[in-house]
Amino acid sequence: MKTKFTTLTVLITFLIFGSQSAFGQVIFSDDFESGTSQWILEGQWGLTSSESHSPSNSLTESPSGNYNNNWEFSATMASDVDLSGALGADVKFWAKYDIEVGLEFDNMYLEATKDGTTWTQLARFEGEGVPWTQFSYQLDGFLGNSNVKLRFRFYSDQGYRVDGMYIDDFEISTSDADTVQPLIVHDAPQFYEGSFSSHNVVATITDISSIQSAEVHYMVDSGTVQIISPSSIVGDVYTFTIPPADHGSQIDYQIFATDTLNNTTQNPPTHSFISGEYLFYDNPVVSYLNRVNANRGVAVRITPTAGNERLVYALIRNYTDINNPNDDFEFHVWADDNGTPGADLITPFIVTPEANLQVTSPMTRIDLRAYGEQLSNITSDYFIGFTVPSGTTNITQHSPVTANRSFAWNGSAWNSVNYDYHFRAVMSDQNALPVELTSFTVSNKGSSVQLEWNTATEINNYGFEVERASLAGNWSNIGFVQGYGNSNAPKSYSFTDNPNNGTKFLYRLKQIDTDGQFEYSDIVEVEITPTEFVLEQNFPNPFNPTTKISYTLPERSSVSIKVYDAIGNEIAELANGEKEAGVYEVEFIAENLPTGIYFYHFNSGKFSQTKKMMLLK
Repeated sequence: MKTKFTTLTVLITFLIFGSQSAFGQVIFSDDFESGTSQWILEGQWGLTSSESHSPSNSLTESPSGNYNNNWEFSATMASDVDLSGALGADVKFWAKYDIEVGLEFDNMYLEATKDGTTWTQLARFEGEGVPWTQFSYQLDGFLGNSNVKLRFRFYSDQGYRVDGMYIDDFEISTSDADTVQPLIVHDAPQFYEGSFSSHNVVATITDISSIQSAEVHYMVDSGTVQIISPSSIVGDVYTFTIPPADHGSQIDYQIFATDTLNNTTQNPPTHSFISGEYLFYDNPVVSYLNRVNANRGVAVRITPTAGNERLVYALIRNYTDINNPNDDFEFHVWADDNGTPGADLITPFIVTPEANLQVTSPMTRIDLRAYGEQLSNITSDYFIGFTVPSGTTNITQHSPVTANRSFAWNGSAWNSVNYDYHFRAVMSDQNALPVELTSFTVSNKGSSVQLEWNTATEINNYGFEVERASLAGNWSNIGFVQGYGNSNAPKSYSFTDNPNNGTKFLYRLKQIDTDGQFEYSDIVEVEITPTEFVLEQNFPNPFNPTTKISYTLPERSSVSIKVYDAIGNEIAELANGEKEAGVYEVEFIAENLPTGIYFYHFNSGKFSQTKKMMLLK
């Protein structure tokens, strides 16, 4: 149905306003009561008096009634707005709309540009019966630019047609205070497409006040949330490397960023991919809906790329709308029988399509890891697909055919079809061999710990996560060391840790293959023996509003740490009591304090020292 695919995901805060905008100075406004001179209009865009938020006109893509098939027309601001001196900006407007639901079908887009050529999507609108609502979107990613324009772009396919969108009381405002979160632009995975080994998440992150930090939070199969920092930063482009996971695992992740004024990402979108070798042959653009009726079937031929693989996941793209409900289907994996589906490789089972009226054409996910024995050692073509026991199951397809891999069952025979079904497979390579670890030692170097280990051979070695625990056994990931991948020669590795809050620690290595399989080393114990009192400089410094202070005790001591302002007033007490020998860390939070110089004083009876730190808000 659709002739264009949008893959850009932009993180923008969206508010349905019940209160006044925090942005003050209006630099562009249009209530559409004085014509359309502030806009460049394409196609049928124009004014109507049949609907309006404030009397008596609004802007719409189809003033004469329902929109038509195969439209793609824009309404673009005729003049630029200057955001070069602003610290905050937003656009807000009122809208009412009836637009066919579905990413692949009819959509209204709100887009912005700072060069007149490259347009960034701020919002996408779909849905029927949406009443007059005020929308607001931050323009933080366009601050510092003097040639900013916005446009509404409407797209329709060749099917269902309704009334479209009405737009009224449009305005852009600026502020002299930065109170908005950083802008994150990320090209997210489409339809769960992942990686065979590690997965790089690349995002462009910008903010008028500069970026202080960024991180990715991810989960594997809805497990514990893991947090990773960027593996590289080049200008505004941040790359985060999610380690390999067991093939067939679903990884869900979110991107967070904080600017130097501590404006932090709130409720970012969740993106997902499935680990493994992702195989597909279709053009992902939807051309038509295909209704598969009772006692009929559909299949797509899959070709393994390695000599010995295991099928771990299948994806079937279903579709629904109010006129096309779905019934359950019976999923199959068939052997190849002279180019068409043959004998079942597993016992077929019933699957409920994931499509609903909110998400009309998603991939239905089918986890096949439980069928490891039957779906292992695949060396030749096979088919994935389904039959319909009763009712109708809807799928999407693309035409004309590009792969010649799709087949339909008519009740008595399989026949090749001249279009492509949107079916995908995820596979795992079974040829990977484990890494041979020959030694793993840990030694103390004063208040630090040196870890060293050696391997004899390596095949598909992604690397090693280094984990530390107290004697209570609470393990945490403290670092990662990249592996050599494949090697027949001995290799040596090392890692330095600076633990705190104790003297005895446990360490282990988590060796990870490129296919996500992993194995733990033996556990080793070390005792730190500090030889002198040490008070470290706080980090970070300057800070806002939190910083950490580390100190070392060579013996059991009574410890006091106090914070003073520049004229000697005591602000906070961070430590007061007996501590065993070891390395420790305390945190100072200055949320309610003004910018300025502060001092922290350490006293243990035998050792006393004062250091300076700066709070910069």
